[in-house]
Amino acid sequence: MINSGIGNFFLWIERKSARKYYPICLTLFLIAISLFFAFPRYDLYPNTASNWDVALFKAKDLTNNLTFISPDSYLAKKVFRLAPELFIRFLHLNRPGILIFQAILGFFFILFSYKLAKRITNDVVSATLFAAGIVFLYCGRTCFTEVTYSWFDGWAYLFLLLAIYYRNFFAVFLFASLAAWTDERAFIALPIAILFHQVVTNKTNKFELKSLITLNISALAIIAAMAGYLGLRYYLSVAYGMKTPSGLANLSVMSKNVFKGSFGFGIYTFLEGFLVVVTGSIVLRY
Repeated sequence: MINSGIGNFFLWIERKSARKYYPICLTLFLIAISLFFAFPRYDLYPNTASNWDVALFKAKDLTNNLTFISPDSYLAKKVFRLAPELFIRFLHLNRPGILIFQAILGFFFILFSYKLAKRITNDVVSATLFAAGIVFLYCGRTCFTEVTYSWFDGWAYLFLLLAIYYRNFFAVFLFASLAAWTDERAFIALPIAILFHQVVTNKTNKFELKSLITLNISALAIIAAMAGYLGLRYYLSVAYGMKTPSGLANLSVMSKNVFKGSFGFGIYTFLEGFLVVVTGSIVLRY
């Protein structure tokens, strides 16, 4: 009976997916469900304006080194996180405008998560379930729930996703660059995007070292973006004295998080329930 019910549900998804605007309607529905379970803390909104003042200040003075902020504060780490500030500057956004724009980015994150899953699996049911899972992870909901701190994590997640979704050199280069200039951690994650592009273009479906080290156009675009980021970052550090403070952001702090107290839980709990899917896939594959 349970199997029959699941089968009917999957058939219902397939019928609905035939509609032209299914991906958009699905995304809006999933966002609404997500917000029902993780509603933004708007009660803290009035008392957290200072957290956004730095982003607004940085947007007006992109080369400011933020030395007036305590180096232990996450706000001091925004010296080179210029992509959000560029959007704020050229779109003339205030704090409410930033949150609205951020929510739009969150919409596209879920939408393209569905599109990417559909392209990989060629199955609308799997893509629908994937998007439904993503929206409940931190990376899928942060654009809607982050109203108190100017972390811009959701922006970086979207740019990384688009950097692997597209295969055109200029599109990949653009989004990889935006990801790097949004957060240094996104820059560190870009090699994974290179690996993704190398794997998806391997037509043999077998692990072949040659196919992984023969860089395709998308991988080259990411490498170019990383090189451009490092070069321009070096120039800004020399010309304007811009430097990211290492307070509470160094190898010592990272090692404590990994090997003490939390036992590195953050490394393997990021995927939450998707760990079951990943583990099962590995077991079935090998």
